[in-house]
Amino acid sequence: MTNQWGPSQMTSDPKSIQTLKRFAARFPETEQFLGVLIDAISDPNDRAAVVTSVALLEGAIQRLLVSRLVVSNEATVSDLFGPGGPLRDFSSKIKVAYAIGLVGPKTRGDLDVIREVRNAFAHTMFPVSFEDTEIANAASRVTFAKRITPDAELSQYPPKAMFCAAVSNLAYGAFFIAEGQRDNQPLPAVVAIAL
Repeated sequence: MTNQWGPSQMTSDPKSIQTLKRFAARFPETEQFLGVLIDAISDPNDRAAVVTSVALLEGAIQRLLVSRLVVSNEATVSDLFGPGGPLRDFSSKIKVAYAIGLVGPKTRGDLDVIREVRNAFAHTMFPVSFEDTEIANAASRVTFAKRITPDAELSQYPPKAMFCAAVSNLAYGAFFIAEGQRDNQPLPAVVAIAL
């Protein structure tokens, strides 16, 4: 296939790109997850904190969905979540998690806002932070912290802290629910509340 810039490389991925995709799709092991998540939300660069922590949240939601599949071999998971798969993007994962009862309506709303904030950080071509009114206003729509924190305490936390608390708690909850499903373990009460 040729286009105005010369031969197209889109017909198949070279080995280096396939290797890169596998590298980028890696997910922390159980014993690493919490440390990686804490490192992500603690990053002083708002863009890095949001993009990385929400990638962990999306991966945890994917693990939660996979834990509920009847057939969860590598080929099936790749067909569903890989390039061209119906669950390849965060929005689709959120919709299915809600549709099959893995998250409730408030959590679904939070996940959608989190996704939009992540997209703003990932796709804005200028420096962006929680100091920007548009980001702070959108992030303040995440209700998770409001559901578990007394109102009097909420005002003392800046938007980044509230947003990252929601992302980390939801990611932690989804990850350990998925792990419990896989290992057939009962859920700790705090994790069950998170979702």
